[in-house]
Amino acid sequence: MKTKSLLIALAVCLALASVVYSTSIVNSKHDLSAILVNMNGSYNQYNQVCVYCHTPHGGGTIAPLWNKSTPAGPYNIYTSSTMDSTVGNPPSGISRACLSCHDGTAAVDAIINAPGTGTAWGGANSTYHRKMNTVGDASSCYVCHNGVATTDHSMAYLGTDLTNDHPIAMTYPATSDFNTPTDAQKGWGGSAANDIKLYGGKVECASC
Repeated sequence: MKTKSLLIALAVCLALASVVYSTSIVNSKHDLSAILVNMNGSYNQYNQVCVYCHTPHGGGTIAPLWNKSTPAGPYNIYTSSTMDSTVGNPPSGISRACLSCHDGTAAVDAIINAPGTGTAWGGANSTYHRKMNTVGDASSCYVCHNGVATTDHSMAYLGTDLTNDHPIAMTYPATSDFNTPTDAQKGWGGSAANDIKLYGGKVECASC
């Protein structure tokens, strides 16, 4: 009964999200059920959109209902002597959720819980897992996403060296040089597309 209630609540949340935001995960760049659908053997096709990131129970600890393991790192984080803030290392949960694919250390189709319906190509223990990196070997998405076979997605491959990226897990500075957020913990978290969210008072990947 609890699982059924959770699934109903999740369905309601997703329905509300589809109303609030004009775009949908379906057929977006994060819809792995649709990407390379005609290239058999490229990654595990679970025939479900949400399962690549979410599970109704027994998920990971880095984000609610997260269906991927916590990325191990370690990460090299952006630092500067002129920063008015501190940067956490390792990054906070919501950013680590993004990094669980985008740091290239784990396959984008490697999940904790397989769905109850749908069949993974090659079976539950398939070797088709592909990592988001630019190594270009058989385990890499870059075999195809190299700008030749298909669109070059190398800009999405962050790796574990984040020294040249915008700081994340950064406490939002409480100085006159920065705009004061509506809520010190949640930022400017309304429904408008240009609102910027803080997570526990921090700038994270999902803030942008």
